[in-house]
Parts: sequence; C-alpha cells; structure tokens
Amino acid sequence: MVVDTRYLKHNDDVPSAIIGASPFYVKEKDPPKKLKKRDFKKQLAASIANVVCKGPCSGLLEISPLQSYGLSIRNVEFQREPNLVAEIAAGYVRGVDDFGSGKFTIEINNWSNNGKKVTMDNFRGNQLGRLNIDKQYWKQWEIHGV
Repeated sequence: MVVDTRYLKHNDDVPSAIIGASPFYVKEKDPPKKLKKRDFKKQLAASIANVVCKGPCSGLLEISPLQSYGLSIRNVEFQREPNLVAEIAAGYVRGVDDFGSGKFTIEINNWSNNGKKVTMDNFRGNQLGRLNIDKQYWKQWEIHGV
C-alpha cells in the first residue's frame, strides 16, 4: 500500500494516522443509559504490511483503546523531502482509566523514517519514530529492526 498523503494537522476526533481509532465519545455529563463501558473482551486483530507514506505523513498509530488490540505491523517506510517544513506527525496510544484486563499487543517490524530504522531506542515522540505510547501498555508491545 502506498499512502500519498496531504497531511495538514492533528485532529483528536478524526484520527489522522496510518492506523487510527477514535477516542471515546461519551461524556461524563451524559445520561446514565448513554454511558457505556469500553469492552476489552473484544479484540481488534490485524496484520498490516508493506506501507509506504510519501510526503507529509500522519503518525503511524493514533489510538484511544476502546477494546483490546493485537496488531502486527511490518515493512513501514515514511519518505519525505529532507527540507520539508511539515514533518511526520507524532502518533500516540492514549491511556484509559478502565483498561483493566485489556490487552494491547503490537509488534512492529522493519519501520523506517527517511531510510533510518526506528527502534525501541528511538521511537519516542521527540525522536525518530515520533510515537508516544502511554506507560500502562509498556511491555505489551515491541519494535524490531528487521
């Protein structure tokens, strides 16, 4: 899959990422019958491979977990002009207060940004990978170079 994006800006309500899941729409002040718990017994499982993003790119992930996740992502390449003002957007996986027994397994293999490998040492939001993952999911996900 080749993604030729025209990424403009971050938007919390409409995920602007290669893999995105919207945040929980219910607000605390909504009537009790509308309040629904997230169902972490349900799981979104997917395998995504061979993704190339050309030009200004959104983040790799932008997820507010409403269920459990089991993702396998491999061969992802972000290509952009070296002097381009708009760079790759920071991605995120937000923490949720009722995650409890939910699972968040993500395995990323062979991810690069302008030819440089993204690893567990340089994935963070202010580094090469531009990815912020809430600490409650740590040790449930990993990045491999190959």
